[in-house]
Amino acid sequence: MNRFQHKFYGAVTLGERGQIVIPQEARDEMGLKPGEKLLVFRHGPSGAGLFIMRAEDVSGFVSDAMRRLSQLSEAISTAGNAGPQEAPAPEEGGKNGEDGDRR
Repeated sequence: MNRFQHKFYGAVTLGERGQIVIPQEARDEMGLKPGEKLLVFRHGPSGAGLFIMRAEDVSGFVSDAMRRLSQLSEAISTAGNAGPQEAPAPEEGGKNGEDGDRR
C-alpha cells in the first residue's frame, strides 16, 4: 500500500476526556502499537481537519515534502527560463474581411 494513499477507516467518537480510538484496521495497516508517540496537526484549507502522524515518521515526511518542493521549484524555474512565447501573427483581412489597419 502506498504510504500516502488516502483511505477512510470509519467514524470515531470523541470521549469525555477528549480521547478517540483509532480503528483496528488503521492500527494494523499502519503497524501502530500501544504507547507509540503520535503527533496531531491541524490540517486542511479551512483548518477544520486533523492529521495524525507517527512521531518517528516526521523527518521522512519533511524530507519527502522538501524533495517535492525542490522539484516543483526547478520545474517553475525551467519554464520561466524558456523565455516569452511569440504571439501568433494576426490574420489578414481583420474582422468580417475588413482591413485590420485603421487610420
